Amino acid sequence: MPRKLIFYLILIGFLVVIFEIAGYLSRFIDDDMYDYREQILAKVDEVGLAEIKRGGLDPELGWKPYGPRVIDDDNCQGTPVEYAFDRLGARAYSGYDGASAEIIVIGDSYSLGYEVAGDDAYAARLSRILDVSVANHAFGGYGPVQAFLSLKQNIDHYPRVRIAILGIMYENIFRMVNSYRPLLITKGTTYALKPYMEAGDIEPHPGYGAFEGVDTFKRYANDAFDNDFWARPPQRFPFFVSFIQAAGTNFFFYKKLPRKIRKIGLPEFALAFRSNKFGQELNALLGLYAEFAKRRNIVPVVIFIPRDKFDTRSAAYFIDKNRQRLSENLLIGDVGSATIDWERYNLLDAREADNIRFCHPSPYAHQKIAEFIAELLKTAIPGQIEAQPLRSFASDHTAGPPL
Repeated sequence: MPRKLIFYLILIGFLVVIFEIAGYLSRFIDDDMYDYREQILAKVDEVGLAEIKRGGLDPELGWKPYGPRVIDDDNCQGTPVEYAFDRLGARAYSGYDGASAEIIVIGDSYSLGYEVAGDDAYAARLSRILDVSVANHAFGGYGPVQAFLSLKQNIDHYPRVRIAILGIMYENIFRMVNSYRPLLITKGTTYALKPYMEAGDIEPHPGYGAFEGVDTFKRYANDAFDNDFWARPPQRFPFFVSFIQAAGTNFFFYKKLPRKIRKIGLPEFALAFRSNKFGQELNALLGLYAEFAKRRNIVPVVIFIPRDKFDTRSAAYFIDKNRQRLSENLLIGDVGSATIDWERYNLLDAREADNIRFCHPSPYAHQKIAEFIAELLKTAIPGQIEAQPLRSFASDHTAGPPL
């Protein structure tokens, strides 16, 4: 009997050691599974705080484009791209006349047209198709909350706007519940605190007060690392327990796991778009969007945009499930339902072709998105705003220099 007991104890001890080693090594396999606040907060200093306060910080949105200015940067294929912003922060393109804008686009980098020329972004292409001026106020890193708030900030500058287009790239549903960007995007901006949805309401950005000093900022950041929807546990002994805790987080279930199983054909964002949490928050936000649009007498349009070829279906489930719950004023479209050659949808980084690394949408994709939106507007708008139609999308303005 003692020998059996000793044997079982040794066996259990051996298994515990194996599990502990596996738990410890998990950090090197997936380094973002665990809390990495020390890595982020080590970058916080007075110099960085001063720089962010001098330019780029917005106490409501978190960050925003300022202008007039021109930024030059290479896209993932090594091609130089120019990003020109007018004095209101809208991305400029050939013939853009902000004073005559009848449509305003809001959203993230997919709607901004990151990695393609201004004339190739879908806002510019939509302008040419419909022959109206389209103001592009999308910006990189924005989630649906920031996009909506940017609409509220900018709408007064465009008295002729009759239509707002909220572009929601599929992954943006993750950003909607995120209070501090580095928790969702490992390489996110260190100082990127942001507004987010919680229990059906918009939790505001903490404002300038969060940037008063290093200790103050770290207090806000630590609170986010502890309480954000995407919070993860630290890796500590016992390591296997830490691994189990990490595997039970929202980050693992909604973000990490789907990225692993998408290779077998499962839609990457299906779990998020089918969840009650994301559904309730997105419903609430779109309700706020619809109410604001109604007060301003503009048509609120929502366009779901796939990130890449691995998932072109997830938003359709949300739309079908929630259409009756959403405001009848909302005009909703899903680019995933369009006829598109998905192999041409994203720019492919030729330098890493063997790893199938995809970048932002290609000019081809932006053309398809613009065509999809144009057809949606031409089909649905006349029946929704008969009292004040959008002049049949006819242009009666004189083109001039960007504002």
